[in-house]
Amino acid sequence: RSFKGGMIPPRWAPGLANGLGTPVFNYFYPLIYYLGEGLHLLGFSFISSLKLVTAFSCFFSFFFSFLFFKLFFTALPSFLGASLVAYAPYNFLNLFVRGDFSEALAFSLLPAVFWASAKTIIDKKRTYYFLLATFLWGLIILSHNIVALLATAWLIIFLLLVLIRDKQGAQKTIFIFFLSLALSAFFWIPALGEME
Repeated sequence: RSFKGGMIPPRWAPGLANGLGTPVFNYFYPLIYYLGEGLHLLGFSFISSLKLVTAFSCFFSFFFSFLFFKLFFTALPSFLGASLVAYAPYNFLNLFVRGDFSEALAFSLLPAVFWASAKTIIDKKRTYYFLLATFLWGLIILSHNIVALLATAWLIIFLLLVLIRDKQGAQKTIFIFFLSLALSAFFWIPALGEME
């Protein structure tokens, strides 16, 4: 209802709290709802939209894990590594036990961020890898801010490994991080401002 009412980005959930509404979207991870609403506006039911987003995120995780591993290994180890990432028990725990679709979506975006960041460093002439990495990191912040916080530590380790070989690539990786914070600021700045 918020999208159809013109509230973009949605902040208020009018159907909650016995119809009084609540500002749940200021704190709760909005990306899965944005993607689901996009599919719902195309004609899918709410449940089908959530299932499609979840299925797509599982495929997304496998595909970009394969591409990331392929940068360092041959096809067979890359396929096996991508399979381990896609079929990790924690993914199934999130999807089928905890029902934490936002966290599952965030974890499915991580391989794409690291692939695009690595391609930014490897292929210096193409700027679309840089833009893609920035956009995807912003999506992780929107999908689950705790996963984004934990993944920042992984990004720092990745950054240190890159810094050993390529100082310019390390600067690009730092810029990716800060630019993605700017892209997702419409979500996290109001959440920080309303913590009290």
